[in-house]
Amino acid sequence: MRKLVRSLHVVAAALGLSVLPAAAAEQPPQDPQAQGAQDAFFRQKRDIKTRIGFIQPNGCHYTADVSGTVTPVEAKGEGGVQHVTPDIRVDATVACPNGVVMKTSDTVVRTGPLTAEAFERALERRGSVLSKDAGRQCIYRPDFEIIGDALTGVRVSYMCLLGNDEAGRQGS
Repeated sequence: MRKLVRSLHVVAAALGLSVLPAAAAEQPPQDPQAQGAQDAFFRQKRDIKTRIGFIQPNGCHYTADVSGTVTPVEAKGEGGVQHVTPDIRVDATVACPNGVVMKTSDTVVRTGPLTAEAFERALERRGSVLSKDAGRQCIYRPDFEIIGDALTGVRVSYMCLLGNDEAGRQGS
């Protein structure tokens, strides 16, 4: 999530725009106990089939289906952190009350070994849905976490780029 926000700020700065803050607060860095739980999740080959759904404040309904397999890598990576090789498909849809439906479908495959955190971020990128709202570029961005022995959707953030005119009014 932090990389996306930084990327939005870099793109916005290059285009002379400002970024509307995300509705959801950013997560604090993960603690070692959470990392241990994620490592446990990846110690054996897992079939993943998860569906998440969130209704946004604008009335749009975000859903994502995540399915596939993660296979643990024999040797652990730096610092003894477990890595996996994913073969995952992410299908995401945003359906709004005005009848607009936006879809995306992508895979997390042939990435090389990933840590749990890198795997979560890869799913979030593949599950992001771009949209336009009143002429602005916007994105619905899911937040996935491995909690216990399950992949879980924590929230979906909705972020938009603002034009110079809007940014000036925001700061006033």
